[in-house]
Amino acid sequence: MAKKGFDVKGCLYAVGMALVVVGCFLPLVSTKIGNGPTAFGMITDGSGVTRISALLAFIGAAAGIALAFIKIRNGKMLKLVALVVSVLGGLYMAFSFLNQSQAVKGIAKFAAKATGATPGFGLILIFVGWILALLGFFFSKER
Repeated sequence: MAKKGFDVKGCLYAVGMALVVVGCFLPLVSTKIGNGPTAFGMITDGSGVTRISALLAFIGAAAGIALAFIKIRNGKMLKLVALVVSVLGGLYMAFSFLNQSQAVKGIAKFAAKATGATPGFGLILIFVGWILALLGFFFSKER
C-alpha cells in the first residue's frame, strides 16, 4: 500500500478560511481615535443588507473550514462555493458602504482623513485569507 503524503497546499485552503473567520472578529478599520467596527459586530448590530452580507462572509468561511476536514462527494466544488459565498458576501458588504449618497461619501472621506482611518488588522487578515484559500483550492492534490 502506498502511504499518502501530507498535502500542504490543501491545508492552505483551511488556513485561509480560518484567517477569514478570525478577521471577522478583529477591527476592519483602525483610526487614531480607536478601532472601528468588526464584521461580527455588523452581524449583531448592522442593518438588513449589511447584516446579511457580513453573515454570508462569515458563514462561507466557516463552512469552508468544515469542508476542508470532511471528505464528501463533490467536496472540491463545495469548497469553491463556500469561498465564493464568503468573497461575494464580503465584497457586497464593502459596496453597500460605498453605495451611499454623495453627501455621506463626502462626510465619510473627511472623517477618514481627520481620524487617520487605515485598513484594520481584520480587513488585512480577511484579504490574505481569501488569497490563501484561493491558492490552496487551485493547487491542492484533491480532485
